[in-house]
Amino acid sequence: MDCDWIGLAKQNKGILIHTENPLNFSVSKYEDRDLEMAKHTINSVERDYLILHLDKQQNGLGSNSCGQDQLDKYRCNFEDFSFNFPLTLKDLTTRSLVDWGKCQS
Repeated sequence: MDCDWIGLAKQNKGILIHTENPLNFSVSKYEDRDLEMAKHTINSVERDYLILHLDKQQNGLGSNSCGQDQLDKYRCNFEDFSFNFPLTLKDLTTRSLVDWGKCQS
């Protein structure tokens, strides 16, 4: 899910993140620790806020524990890295977040 911009919106307000290098992301209403502690999905605690995870890269599926190992092209080479990005607040009363994202890509 390589993205060069990410936007989150509620009503007429939005947050826009732009990156020079693509990154991966996920958004959830569940804290990681809550998911790890829950024995069943019904035990998961839905939060009244969003959790945004930004990732430089993601490893492919597969671990060779019960099937095929990952193909080389899907393996991450873990190295030190850094990335930075502007986090911009946007007024969405006259322009959509998608328009804001596309115009800066």
